[in-house]
Amino acid sequence: MHKITSTGDRLNILVSCDYSLHHDWMSFASWYSIYKNLPDAQVALLCARDLKDGYASFDWPYRCDIRFFQHENVGKRIGCIYANKLYATCVALKEGIVEPPLMVIDYDVIAANAFSKDIVNTINSRDVHFCVGGPVWYFDETVVERLPDALNTLRDVESLANQKWHYVRDLPSTITLVIESVLGQSGQIDGLCCEPSDLNPSTFIHCANECGHFNKKEWIAKRVHPPFAYAAELGKGKELTLNEHRVMKLWQQMNMVYEAIR
Repeated sequence: MHKITSTGDRLNILVSCDYSLHHDWMSFASWYSIYKNLPDAQVALLCARDLKDGYASFDWPYRCDIRFFQHENVGKRIGCIYANKLYATCVALKEGIVEPPLMVIDYDVIAANAFSKDIVNTINSRDVHFCVGGPVWYFDETVVERLPDALNTLRDVESLANQKWHYVRDLPSTITLVIESVLGQSGQIDGLCCEPSDLNPSTFIHCANECGHFNKKEWIAKRVHPPFAYAAELGKGKELTLNEHRVMKLWQQMNMVYEAIR
């Protein structure tokens, strides 16, 4: 087994996103943060798209020489938006785009720090073979061959078209249960990911809702451009947590880069 380092050496990271404007700039923020804080990790970007999707740029992966691929929007087809992450993982492994040890992160996840000693030890000691259930997944080489079975299980559940599927298909926990039905109970890696408002630091920060004065839902409803240029203003007049401060600092740092390559 390849042993990872605190800077991500010998680790693959897959960013899973959809073809939309805010997924474009948020996945860029994910990549940039990994480039700054986990510089030795190998990064790839898989984007779910169908012919009805509107226009989104996604020029930056080509200009930054990032492995970027598009795949069928399975989640939209079967009515389970969280299925794309599992599908992207299976496609990326099958096509040799990534290899284990592998982390798969949502498009709105920021790498704010290097891996702590505890995280490195947990992964390298093989105490955890896989970890799912949150915005950051982890798989080692002992489980990846069975992931397509989880995808097939999801398709079997969807094909039943029963009332239970109608109620649970939009829950992220549904994908967790499907994966665990094949791989067993998910492990846990402490300190791997947190919310911006959390007081304890972690390697990854999930910017799914609010960070300082930034509100993701409100921002993408009213604006086209990312908040990078407004990071200083979004942090004013509020006592920021360390995690929020690190996100704002990264946004400020990446603004000029994004404007130059988008």
